[in-house]
Amino acid sequence: MKNIKQLTEMMKLQDKLNNETNGSGWTSGTTKEGNEIDWYRCARMEAAELVDSFQWKHWKDLNGATDEANVVIELVDIWHFLMSINIGDKFSVEMIENVVVQTSPLLRVKHDRKSRISFIEDFMKYTFIYDTGTLNVKFFTMLFGNGVDMDLLYKTYIGKNVLNTFRQNNGYKVGTYIKNWDGDKKEDNEYLQDILNVNNDLTYDELYGKLEVIYIDEMKKLKPTI
Repeated sequence: MKNIKQLTEMMKLQDKLNNETNGSGWTSGTTKEGNEIDWYRCARMEAAELVDSFQWKHWKDLNGATDEANVVIELVDIWHFLMSINIGDKFSVEMIENVVVQTSPLLRVKHDRKSRISFIEDFMKYTFIYDTGTLNVKFFTMLFGNGVDMDLLYKTYIGKNVLNTFRQNNGYKVGTYIKNWDGDKKEDNEYLQDILNVNNDLTYDELYGKLEVIYIDEMKKLKPTI
């Protein structure tokens, strides 16, 4: 039941975000401005960014640490797009929950870097094959294979949904939103993670309010003094 509750809330929030950002007709594949939407490509590009969380380049230090915090963020970004695919294709929460149950044993195994990257690249491959059911399996295989459970997915998704809404409300789409705070040294994603690290039970509105307070303070610092 817990998985169902979490999945239901996340799907509702994603549908709401898509309606606000792209218009109520987004499931037809176009935004309210008439621009084409390609959720599969969106997921694929985020997956490529996820691979870069690992030290994989042979001309660099392969023994360097994986950016585990970014692994979580990128997986949640992919989940935004995959939920949009599921909503558009009318996949039910129960259908997705069955995939969660099927793939969750992967959490019991600690996978090495090579295996973790292979899960990601396998998911990327299937973004070229428009089969939502299989893509769900590949996503949760990738998620659990990288050690991220449903609770962490849910907690981080709620945070990112708040952040995405916050960005849209503060001019992200028209280019007036400032993504890097603290004198261009720290991204809003990092501020979000800082808040989540010390607050496990914030509501949606409380989290939004905390971001707003920080953002207003940072914007004041950017105003030239007279």
